[in-house]
Amino acid sequence: MPTSKKLKITALAGGVGASKLLRGLYEVMDSRDLTIIVNTGDDIVLHGLKISPDLDIVTYTLAGIVDSAKGWGFRGESFHALKRLAHYGRANWFNLGDRDLATHIHRTAMLAEGKTLSQAAESIRTALGVKSRVLPMSDDRVPTIIDSNEGLLHFQEYLVKRHAEPIVRGIRFAGVESARPAPGVLDAIASADRIIVCPSNPLVSIGPILAVPHVREQLRTHKQKVFAVCPIVGGKSLKGPPTKCSPNSATSPQPSA
Repeated sequence: MPTSKKLKITALAGGVGASKLLRGLYEVMDSRDLTIIVNTGDDIVLHGLKISPDLDIVTYTLAGIVDSAKGWGFRGESFHALKRLAHYGRANWFNLGDRDLATHIHRTAMLAEGKTLSQAAESIRTALGVKSRVLPMSDDRVPTIIDSNEGLLHFQEYLVKRHAEPIVRGIRFAGVESARPAPGVLDAIASADRIIVCPSNPLVSIGPILAVPHVREQLRTHKQKVFAVCPIVGGKSLKGPPTKCSPNSATSPQPSA
């Protein structure tokens, strides 16, 4: 049996909640033995830029540059470009910092050059000095869509633009049936000594990862190695929107393991 210092750990993660646990793991273990599979259901295109919020939160946190008070974005960030976009009549409901924009421009340029989201994530984490592997759940687009009393909303519109005010009637992961796990995802689960489900929203952060074909089956095959840290205590979420989404809201496919 390997010692704790040599354990290979694979984590399933959303953004802010997961990143706190991941930062602790990153500091106490050999960070090269940590692989993180990150939700990309939150990804959205704004101002022509491909934005991957959870991938960036995890990467910025492990790089030690995240704004710890907010839990996202760069520490000491400015928002001059966003203010100028608003001056031109562009949407400014999603906070994009000036240095953060460089990440999105780089990712968007790589995708336009024919690279994959996995390759962009690898380029970003390497440039920021992160030693752990950071993998998107899929290179395919799988947006989380909220069916609400105001109609269908992208998850970012529901959470950020509308402050989670609409009533949730259902949650679906558009196109997930034809999505494929990103390269390395299934192998990371199979080869891990321990698999940790981070304290992220079970429905809209962990749910999309489990909905990608073959991921749930791979976890079941190795269920003796799976440990989950639940973000809901006494029926209430410690942070974030789970309190407004009932466990019966996920209509496609169910996120429970």
